[in-house]
Amino acid sequence: MTDIIYPKDFKSLDVISLPSVFLLYGEPLSGKTTKLMNVMVQKHRVDPFSYIFVGPSGFYVREFADRFLQLVGSIVRKNFYAVDQFAVEIFKEFEPQMLHINEEFEKVLLSRILENMDLDRSIKRSPEFIDDLLEVIRDVKEKGEDYFTKFPDDDIYLTVSEAYLRLKDTMNEMKLFDSFDAYNYLSNVDISFGFKGKYLFMDGFYDFSPIMSKMLKNIFSTFEEIYITCTIDERKIFAQTSTILEFVDNLGSDFTVVKQKIERESSEISSVTAKKVKYFMKIFGDSTNKNNIEPDFVGLERYPNKHIEVENLCKKVKMMLTTHEYEPGDIAIVLNDLQGYKSLFTRKLENYGIPYRIEGDFRLSESFVVNLLLLPLEVVSKGYPPELIMSMVDFGYFSDIDPVEFESIFLKARVITLPRKRFRAKDR
Repeated sequence: MTDIIYPKDFKSLDVISLPSVFLLYGEPLSGKTTKLMNVMVQKHRVDPFSYIFVGPSGFYVREFADRFLQLVGSIVRKNFYAVDQFAVEIFKEFEPQMLHINEEFEKVLLSRILENMDLDRSIKRSPEFIDDLLEVIRDVKEKGEDYFTKFPDDDIYLTVSEAYLRLKDTMNEMKLFDSFDAYNYLSNVDISFGFKGKYLFMDGFYDFSPIMSKMLKNIFSTFEEIYITCTIDERKIFAQTSTILEFVDNLGSDFTVVKQKIERESSEISSVTAKKVKYFMKIFGDSTNKNNIEPDFVGLERYPNKHIEVENLCKKVKMMLTTHEYEPGDIAIVLNDLQGYKSLFTRKLENYGIPYRIEGDFRLSESFVVNLLLLPLEVVSKGYPPELIMSMVDFGYFSDIDPVEFESIFLKARVITLPRKRFRAKDR
């Protein structure tokens, strides 16, 4: 990657008329978000209505906005968008008569369309088939309807083509659109300069899809300055960030691109971070395996849809139970969408003969399992308080330590003290 030398702290490019894209890239925890937020603070103090922030999800945007609020005291909440929400809002500015529908509603429409098609009954009512069909339809929206002409005699593609055209006609008649339609529309429509403000900030993204890249390139041209963060790391989990780099490199001559590598400001920060990494490795990692460079206690897997995700997860749970090393109570599945997954999981778990119980729908922060996993992070963030270290021992983070003996050592060293009993006069 070729860097362009640029003054520190990104002072405005008043002499350049082209939209300027500033790419802040670096390793994880290098301070990219902090750098971007500092620039936002400068813009906010001049004009709190001059900028827009776009993040990958509603949760991330809320977290970012709350953190930014602590820096500036007050914010304009409508300046902060998830990327889908951002696309939908702009689309509705151009087509106010249209109504946005979510994925679940679109599946209902598609299932009704399939009922009127000459298909096997089991296929028509298969949730897996509807999910897969909707994914194909979205691919068609991105690649164009002429995609079907490549397979003129294929029965499967003819079925998909018919379902796609019927869904398209139905949504047009009902004046409905989905997020994908908004992306497509905004990839080609003419948008006036400054339509949503002068400055655009984007943080938290780990990939740009092709359709999203097309939309962003068109929208970028309406801003004076655009700031994007990008994580650079050799590990597979960050492999898709290359799509962000390719997007920036392919913007063309219509933009001025400025790239800055963000590095930790001092060796002190790096040493503190290194100590924390070693601390967590001792807790979570396999210290006996000297050749294990990357720990195997955490894994990330991606699935094309929720049905395959549930199927594979239930298989793994079944395999864990068949080893007789685990009991059903040792395994927890935490969901961010209980209503969307509940029926899928209950059906698959019953099919595999796995006993289970559903604790109910509550905040993620109230989940016992989540709090247990976050306990080491809480220990570090709060300065290693003895009572939290004791909690880690009690919950088995240190398997070779006896909790009773550990507590006894803490008491003798006066690291912790037991609360004194209070007696009333008549009890003495």
